[in-house]
Formats: sequence, C-alpha cells, structure tokens
Amino acid sequence: MIVAPSHPGYAAGEQMVGVKVPPSLFKGLLLFNIEHRFYGPVEGDIVDNYFGIDDGANIDLSLGYIPMDKTQIDIHRVRNEKEYVVNVARTFYNGKRWKVALGASYFNYKPILASSRSQGLMPYAVVQT
Repeated sequence: MIVAPSHPGYAAGEQMVGVKVPPSLFKGLLLFNIEHRFYGPVEGDIVDNYFGIDDGANIDLSLGYIPMDKTQIDIHRVRNEKEYVVNVARTFYNGKRWKVALGASYFNYKPILASSRSQGLMPYAVVQT
C-alpha cells in the first residue's frame, strides 16, 4: 500500500519515477539504475531505434546513494517531460513480514505542451509486505 499525494502525471500513470522503499543495503553503496518503459510497439530497424530505447519509450536514469543503513538518496532524470527528481527515503521498521518507510520526492518537470516548468514536493509513506 502506498499513501502519497501526487501531481497529475503520477495519477495518470504517465511518470516513470514511483515511490520506492529504501533497500536493505549497506552504508556507502552507490547505485546506478536504468528504467525503460515502452509506450508503443518495437518495430522498424533495430539499428535506428535500438529495440525502442528512444523510439516509443521513456527512460529514467538514476543515481542512488546509501549514506547510512536504511536510508537512500536518489537523483533521477526522466526523458518524457524532461523530469528531474530528488528522492530521500528511510525505512523505519523492517520486520520479518513488514517494511515501513517514509520519504519525500522533489520533482521538476515540463509538461509536453507547456512553455514553463512545474515543480512540487511529494511526501509519502510506504507499507510493504
């Protein structure tokens, strides 16, 4: 279950960056992540579109760091809407069956048909089973 306010793109499921629970990793780790979501069929010459990496797809490149156990900081760049996100999250309870985390994401994006950028802050709570 995820409890979080969001901007219209998140509600419509258009955004790549979702609420993430900090991993059970050790302090000092650096994470690089590539998320790739296809929006259309992969077709045409694979040399031109390389299996849809840029044609009919959205890409999220992120860099994460674990500054202390159970805490993660992420910086994301999402191709569609030229979105930039800074996310900080901390796991407060990590039992045998439950994981509870609190966090906040600052996001800055430019809607496709807009001339100016929008921004916001999204606090959230996550309960994971």
